[in-house]
Amino acid sequence: VHRDLKPSNILIDAADDACVADFGLARSASAADLTQIGGVMGTPLYMAPEQAEDPRAVDERADIYSFGATFYHALTGAPPFGGETWFTILLNHKTAPLVTPQARNPALGDRLNRC
Repeated sequence: VHRDLKPSNILIDAADDACVADFGLARSASAADLTQIGGVMGTPLYMAPEQAEDPRAVDERADIYSFGATFYHALTGAPPFGGETWFTILLNHKTAPLVTPQARNPALGDRLNRC
């Protein structure tokens, strides 16, 4: 489990292949005891709500969420949720309605709004 997928941790090589980098927060899905109690690790702009709520129980689904947030940013030019503080950003991930990709980038087709 990477636990910090975000645009700056996805590198494009000379063959235009994407490579995931910076495994500083990564851990085995079975090594839940490596996270401090009460410690939130990761980047709030791309973090899954469950990772913020219970970082010890996070699994690969949190990475899938973070990849989706990164893909949204790549399509629209902005992270899916923002806020003034890390707490507000994390709360928005859980409770705020998502602005459709096409609303942020009208050049995108309708198909991306249905996903």
